[in-house]
Amino acid sequence: MIAESLKSGRYFDGLSNYQFEGRLLEHKDKNEEILTHSPELLMPVSKEDKEGIEELRKDFNGRTRRYLSLNPECKTNLIGHQVLSFTKADEMKLGKDGINKILDDYIKSSGIDKTMYYAISHNDTKNFHIHITFHKVMNDFKLQNEWRIKNKSIERGIALACDYGLELDPKQRKIALTLPVLQQRVGSKHIDNMRNSMEELKKARNLHHLTVLLDKSNKTYKELPDGSISIGQNKFKKEDLEVCFYSNRQNLKTEKSQGLSKDNEKIHNFRVPQTDEATEKEAKASSKGIYVPKLPYSQEGKPLKRKRKGKSHLLKNQKEVKTQIEYKR
Repeated sequence: MIAESLKSGRYFDGLSNYQFEGRLLEHKDKNEEILTHSPELLMPVSKEDKEGIEELRKDFNGRTRRYLSLNPECKTNLIGHQVLSFTKADEMKLGKDGINKILDDYIKSSGIDKTMYYAISHNDTKNFHIHITFHKVMNDFKLQNEWRIKNKSIERGIALACDYGLELDPKQRKIALTLPVLQQRVGSKHIDNMRNSMEELKKARNLHHLTVLLDKSNKTYKELPDGSISIGQNKFKKEDLEVCFYSNRQNLKTEKSQGLSKDNEKIHNFRVPQTDEATEKEAKASSKGIYVPKLPYSQEGKPLKRKRKGKSHLLKNQKEVKTQIEYKR
């Protein structure tokens, strides 16, 4: 599966013509089918439903005109357009229900469900693909971040392909090991089930640490020619293991930070005990009406030493230093 963000415009007319009627020079049947849409939209029944298509245009263009009237300085394109493309192997593995499920997950994870949108499938090319059209102005009338729309689409598609066990090409496998994809996959059901299947996967911080833990428990570890790893009778993909390692490292960091914060609270709330000599001096001084400044104390109750005077202080008092040296001579 490949996810891609395509160019779009401010208004919806050109995109609607392409998705429902095709290009003017191409009279090819796209076998279009509306798979899902936001509840506020009334979708056309088919490409012959001209009135339904016109109502859809009014809904998208109406939000565009309203936003531009409030923000006339806006120069960005306001119609979003993304495509999910599936190979024949993906179709065979997922089926129609699986494709609809992965589509819903993609829409929710990208935040498209918080604006007006619809998804329409085309089957006129080598690979079955889905066009997701949405308005970049959210329902709360805030503009969605352009960088989040474009750059996150590829990473989000690879993350979902990994969770659904779809095959990746060499370029996608490299991207699957990057930090943005690992962050998106943490907490998914696939990864949680994988970590719970083996105690070593709950503790391992990297591949070397995993081999050490497996040696202690006398479990076999082997790297297979296809790049996957077998542990006993189980087989794991490297990109899935890296998510487990990343999750374990994050948990370790939070545990350490919580432990340090508790230690800091203990130090902050620690009350320095006063020595007998200090209390006697303060009592005598108070009886005579003399002010005695309180010295800072360490945790053990001992007075801290004053810092030595630095070079800047000596330069300011060069005359006094010279006279002391001459007097000693």
